[in-house]
Amino acid sequence: MMHSSSGPYTQGRSRFDFAVYDSAGRLRAQIEAKANPRATRSWAKQFWNDLEEMERRPSAGLFVLITPLRLFIWNVSKVKSGTPTRTIDAEELLAPYFTRAEILPTEINPAAFEMLVSWWLHDLVSLRTNKQPPSSLSRTGLLQALAEGKVVREEMA
Repeated sequence: MMHSSSGPYTQGRSRFDFAVYDSAGRLRAQIEAKANPRATRSWAKQFWNDLEEMERRPSAGLFVLITPLRLFIWNVSKVKSGTPTRTIDAEELLAPYFTRAEILPTEINPAAFEMLVSWWLHDLVSLRTNKQPPSSLSRTGLLQALAEGKVVREEMA
């Protein structure tokens, strides 16, 4: 289920595009959407290091940086020099959403990409009762964070 940050899950604002809370209201994951189709693992590492330099390190156990072609996932307690814990090809995962939006991954603007990611997250939350999750996500921790959780779209402060 998708909520806005004005709902009951607002404690400890995440400062990222989306936050995932468990049924007890604890922050489980933070997600940032960036419409950068050229994102690489080294770019993601620099993104993380920039967060740390600005003292904006994610406070959840899991941090996901999603771009049109890749998901970069950090298990926050195991981060070593900013390197993502996992990198997943997002092209296949997001292809139906780019088709639905009638736009190419290389042409999407930031606001539209954030909306596309919200569709994808909503569908992932619905997976627990509807169908088998994508195998590429099974070992990332994201599906576990979403299980019986709430996705909150953070508003710009």
